[in-house]
Amino acid sequence: MHTFGTLHHTHLHHIKTNIISVILVLICLPLILFPNSVTARENDYECGQIQVAMIEVGTLFYKLPDGRFSGIDKDILDALSLRTNCQFKIRIESQARLWAQMRDGNLDMSTSGIKTAEREKWAISVPYFSARNYALLNSNLPAAEQTAAGFIANKSLKIAIIKGFQHGKRYNEFIETLTKQGRVYEVADFASLLKLFNAKRVHCILLIPTSYLDLSRQKNLPDNAVLRDWYSSDAFVAGLYLSKAKVSTKTIQLLQTTMNTMYADGSLERIFSRYVGDKLAKEMMLDARQMSPPQ
Repeated sequence: MHTFGTLHHTHLHHIKTNIISVILVLICLPLILFPNSVTARENDYECGQIQVAMIEVGTLFYKLPDGRFSGIDKDILDALSLRTNCQFKIRIESQARLWAQMRDGNLDMSTSGIKTAEREKWAISVPYFSARNYALLNSNLPAAEQTAAGFIANKSLKIAIIKGFQHGKRYNEFIETLTKQGRVYEVADFASLLKLFNAKRVHCILLIPTSYLDLSRQKNLPDNAVLRDWYSSDAFVAGLYLSKAKVSTKTIQLLQTTMNTMYADGSLERIFSRYVGDKLAKEMMLDARQMSPPQ
């Protein structure tokens, strides 16, 4: 009896151990299979719905023939939503209205915003790519006028820009010089920019590679146009901008941390590559030190 009792006790012990093991596996299984979903549920109360204003420009954000939107920024928002459970409610705005709303505390977030000291006063940036502008010129211009200095020297030449855009330090200085001479047209969007150039009302517009590549792929490049790299070191950093007045500090930190994770695990570069190819994707990637500081 004693031996049987010992065996029976041992058997019961094994059964209890196995039951506990099964319970632990069931508890941990969601963490293993769906790590992002579990994290999202934990952070759901913190994030909620975020109003995002976006502009249609190149491969960053554009409308498909069926009416849906696509692009680098759209994919980044989708990835952030999946990982955090933040719900991004998108609306289309002009660049000028977007920044006015952000400054006045009437907008939660924007995408692909260039970092500037002014914007940092009322919003927090979450960087995710780097780029620089190129000058798209009428190829009929003499070679001397296809340089920045030569373009400035001929006071009959004009440029068009999108109102509210920042272009990098050197290009901003270039535009300021022409503005003082009454040689700058400001328009609301990218489509209007192209119309002015195609109508030969201006001799130059500025494009980042994602916009130029999109025009090239769609065979929409203006006739008699040539691309010039006037300021090769004039790169800028761009990313999300989140209103200090509208978005909580914890939500901002959550998005910063998640964006850094997407940078580290290669997700950002894969999104870039999907739209611009591997070579340009690598050029768009920031140095790790340019990303948001660890929280």
